[in-house]
Amino acid sequence: MIVYNHFINDSRVLKEATSIVNNGYDLTLYALWKKELPKTEEINGFTLKRVKIKPIHKQILGEKGFSGLKRSLYGSNKTKTLNSEQQNVLKNKSVSYETSRKKMSNYKFFISTINKLLSYKSFYGEVYKEVKNEYKKVDYVHSHDMSTLHIGAKLAKKYKAKLIYDSHELFIERDKPYFTPNWYKKLQKKFERKRIRKASAVITVSESIADELAIRYSIKKPIIILNTPIKIDQANRVSIKEKLGFTTEKVVMYSGGFTIGRGLEYLVVSLKLLPKNYRLVFLGFGKEDFVNKLTKIAQQENVQDRFYMYGPVPSNEVPSYLSSADLCISPIQNVSLNNYYSLPNKVFEYIQAEVPLAVSNFPELQKLIEKENIGATFDPKSPESIAQAITSFLEDTEAYNKAKANLANCKDKYHWENEEKKLLELYGNLEKN
Repeated sequence: MIVYNHFINDSRVLKEATSIVNNGYDLTLYALWKKELPKTEEINGFTLKRVKIKPIHKQILGEKGFSGLKRSLYGSNKTKTLNSEQQNVLKNKSVSYETSRKKMSNYKFFISTINKLLSYKSFYGEVYKEVKNEYKKVDYVHSHDMSTLHIGAKLAKKYKAKLIYDSHELFIERDKPYFTPNWYKKLQKKFERKRIRKASAVITVSESIADELAIRYSIKKPIIILNTPIKIDQANRVSIKEKLGFTTEKVVMYSGGFTIGRGLEYLVVSLKLLPKNYRLVFLGFGKEDFVNKLTKIAQQENVQDRFYMYGPVPSNEVPSYLSSADLCISPIQNVSLNNYYSLPNKVFEYIQAEVPLAVSNFPELQKLIEKENIGATFDPKSPESIAQAITSFLEDTEAYNKAKANLANCKDKYHWENEEKKLLELYGNLEKN
């Protein structure tokens, strides 16, 4: 297996790797190394090897020179200390809940892209060298996302192995903080088309993404393996209401990263339109500047006393913390085709917590809600629509109780132990061919 990250919080890859080794396969997972992380670990029966990349431009520039280049592209990460006059100006300044995508200059886009490509090239070279030195025989190469597809195809060719391409998302259409030029997207599609057709099997996470990949690259429809959590232990539930001192208040919870594209700004604004006994709780974490923006919006709308940010908590405990909420919400925005077609992991965590859902009215999310009758949908760019969906659903006792009853069945349907069967069947079928 190959993944282009440091393998710290990648729950999908961890679940897949664990399932594979638990069913008799020997597996080594290659990931990126960084300081403070071990280069080799044994995890759940498989070997994790993190490789140190040495891209040529970093060798030439050195750490200091490369840090200077990053600052010129992205600015400094340091938080500026404001004097009292600047703080007063900021305090009285209105904060918009619209978050716009940035457009990079041609120079910055070129340098950023070269940095990324040279880093990929170094990673590919190090992984190839490690595998070549370690193994005389490889039966399967499992590439996670397009960032590892090239090295996966290269290794599969060398060892005459089966290539599995695991597309966790519509990679080229991901939500980014800056616009990607159309000419570059065309090159990416050409790159992915050439290599996806070499795969013995393609996996993805939703029906819409599977259909898009099949049409886009004229391939057989990918196998859908949902990004569901492991079934939770009902005995270990945590009451967020108790932790925050709530008694009769109704609690709406969001779980996940605090970042742009998730609709969190609109969600905070919608709180002013909800009854006074409603509380909004965010479970997760985010960058300081965005967290400050959410806090500022809450102050602007005069709802700061009803808005809470809690966490983060270990990923395997998330459903337990959600379980005492009255409603869980996913207001993801249509800022990319990948977002529009997504079926986020958090939605299945909400189901495992047995809490009704309110979600954006996008194809996969709406289909799930209507099929299982477990919640409500809304227009994610409208605080009024969000508030209306929350209030009308929570105040409709009959609909709410029906959704709660349906969740008991859904919980037994949407968990990793069921998705694991599809993964193992895929490997079994490849073994026969």
